[in-house]
Amino acid sequence: MSFKQTIKRVVQHVSAALGPHRWPSHDPQLLVLMYHRILPREDPRYLEEQPGMVVEPDTFQMHLKIARQFFEPVCLHEWIQRRAQKKSLPKKAVAITFDDGWRDNYDYAYAHLKNEQVPATIFLVSDLIGTDDTFWPERLMKTVLAAHRHHPADIWQTAEFKWLLELGAQYAFADKPPNRDELDEIVSRAKQFSDEDLHQRLDAMQSFEGLDSQSDNPDILDWTQIKEMTDSGLIKFGSHTRRHVRMTPTLDHTVMAAEIIKSKEILASKTGTNIDLFCYPNGDITAEADKLVRQQYQGACTTNSGWNKSNADAFMLKRIGIHQDIAWDETAFLARLSGWL
Repeated sequence: MSFKQTIKRVVQHVSAALGPHRWPSHDPQLLVLMYHRILPREDPRYLEEQPGMVVEPDTFQMHLKIARQFFEPVCLHEWIQRRAQKKSLPKKAVAITFDDGWRDNYDYAYAHLKNEQVPATIFLVSDLIGTDDTFWPERLMKTVLAAHRHHPADIWQTAEFKWLLELGAQYAFADKPPNRDELDEIVSRAKQFSDEDLHQRLDAMQSFEGLDSQSDNPDILDWTQIKEMTDSGLIKFGSHTRRHVRMTPTLDHTVMAAEIIKSKEILASKTGTNIDLFCYPNGDITAEADKLVRQQYQGACTTNSGWNKSNADAFMLKRIGIHQDIAWDETAFLARLSGWL
């Protein structure tokens, strides 16, 4: 272990032992945890995903058990409703959320949630449900890996791929395939482009000599799985837009309104439930998007990190992001929950 890693581990131990999760709470507080994907390390998709997106199933089970020790698990929707009705709230509550509606939420997370009887909210991207489509970061990573496997190195000089070189990423685009961290950097740098632009670039890349990055298995939940989880009474669903479009200042108002409003209508119709919560893709928020969300929903989640006091703005709820590399054991997880790391 390097000196830097040793110092980080010491800080984790201090945060785990002394963090606010151990303090007595006089005013009700809400901790919202943000997950994305739950995948075993041996799953091929694990190595094709950004490190900050994945938690292993056994680790997730450990998280649920520890969370129950320090907090009262609540359904986020019900916590917001109880507060609005001025009913009593737990002194320290925890709400589990998943962004995007990944199929592995059903395959791996759902069983643990049932076993521990911990409710959760999954924010769905309505137009991707039950399709073979996926999100542009996954399309980009799969396409880069597929290009490396099936084409010579000079593919990066073609018109369809050359823009990747111009991103300034550290990956050399040479004989050696990019690792997870290098893929993560490529995705991060690509965020400078709009969602529409990125999908157009990816369409061109994938059509180049018939290159196809689609997985053999769909990435996203289908309606049958969603119905089963809905019927359990343990899982609630919220909107994460229609196609995971980021709410940026340059986004057309008509597109923004469709992403925020139409997604709610689709999900409500398909699930037969009220869709009262919204989650901002990538955490991007504008005043216009905020106004539309407040008109349509009862609350919204951000990617801003921290705990929520009882008087927190229901439309600007903070969350603490959880992934394997930062919460792999009890000490690291508790340190993360403290909000100090």
